[in-house]
Amino acid sequence: MVDECNRDLSTADPDAKKGPPFKMSVVLSRKEIPMRAYVITTGIVFAALVAVHVLRAIEEGPQLLKEPPFILTTLAAAALFVWAMNLLLRSSRP
Repeated sequence: MVDECNRDLSTADPDAKKGPPFKMSVVLSRKEIPMRAYVITTGIVFAALVAVHVLRAIEEGPQLLKEPPFILTTLAAAALFVWAMNLLLRSSRP
């Protein structure tokens, strides 16, 4: 009984296919779909925030660019947008 449990299964049936009986990509893609939608959504939100900040800076003039919270918020949103796009591009590659 112990010998049957410890035997090498790869040599038991030479015609048997190696690997799991299902495709891992199908299982993983089902888990990745909600995460991909989340990354797309947050990327769009951060891109919109950067666009609104740029339009506001154009409308209100250069005095707005002297406010540190405005600059930091714009830079943080731009960095998060770039990060989201990087994740999307990296996840679409095989």
